Amino acid sequence: MKRPVFRLISLLLALALCLPLASCGKSGDVVRYKDYAVSRAIFSYQCAMDKTSYLYEAYHTTSDKTPASQLQDNPAIWSMEDKDGVSVAATLKQGVVDSMKWMLYLEQAAKDRGKTLNEEQRASVKNSLNEMVKNFETKSGFNEAMKPYGINYDQMYEYYLHQGLASIGEHLLFGEGGEMEITDAAAKTYFEKNYITVGCIFINDQNKTYPNGKTVYLPESEKAEKRALAEELYQRLLAGEDFAALYRQYSDRQWDNGDTYTFTKGGFGNDKAEEAAFALSTGSVTRVDTDAGIFLLIRRGLNNSHFDTIKDTITTTLKNQKKDALMKDLVFTVDQAFVDSLDIAEMAFVR
Repeated sequence: MKRPVFRLISLLLALALCLPLASCGKSGDVVRYKDYAVSRAIFSYQCAMDKTSYLYEAYHTTSDKTPASQLQDNPAIWSMEDKDGVSVAATLKQGVVDSMKWMLYLEQAAKDRGKTLNEEQRASVKNSLNEMVKNFETKSGFNEAMKPYGINYDQMYEYYLHQGLASIGEHLLFGEGGEMEITDAAAKTYFEKNYITVGCIFINDQNKTYPNGKTVYLPESEKAEKRALAEELYQRLLAGEDFAALYRQYSDRQWDNGDTYTFTKGGFGNDKAEEAAFALSTGSVTRVDTDAGIFLLIRRGLNNSHFDTIKDTITTTLKNQKKDALMKDLVFTVDQAFVDSLDIAEMAFVR
């Protein structure tokens, strides 16, 4: 989702140097790493941000289409538990803890390499924040609007300085010429080892959706017809008929890229069909019946032209692998009692 009025400040977060932040060592810190820490206000605000983002994603909408004031919040959402008994609220808060840990590590990495913000750069950040404050007429108006999120002007400024320093640390590690730069060659090697390309015809033998959005289960007679069609198509494919032509004529789901889909493990959207796809040899066809419908798949040679469209995704994956290795043995101080005390259900949306 797009950020609220503060999102424009992100243009300034790629600043080149930074000074230590004044929040370090305060009694209200929630997460701390060496010389840097985040306050309760910053942590709570990020939780509110992530809550808002979670609901936009859950409802498959954006702030452009649906104002935050129209989002439906149900306390039951946040108490739902996964198979390990962890609630959605606890998972969200842990995600914020993890993101704060990473931010603090990157800040420390920048400082350890002698990088600081000069006064002019810090002033540029403040000037941009002041431009945003004009939307609320006065700083007092801004602070009043921020009360539901538990943060004020000074704390917001502090947060963006944190992010600015962290972005510097990240560039020093992963940017061009950085100590852990992810090169195009490394990304391409990962692509070739971990991605596959398949053709997919999908036959929906489960339900139908009407133009008004209403979805109903198919009667058994129609399910049988769909399954018979899937078997007919499967046999025709085995006999060598053109896959793309049958896709265009019969597939109940038409993808933007046609019948060709390039993905890695976890990226297909149906575990059973994905497992079958990876088991295929190039040129082979299979039929996979699932609870979601029937997939007719053909394994193709890797679509190398797709690499450029997902290179950034692969770079992020490789960066996260390095990040996990970096963070594995680091020691952070976390005020877990405060984290546990936060009630996600009671938090206001960030508008």
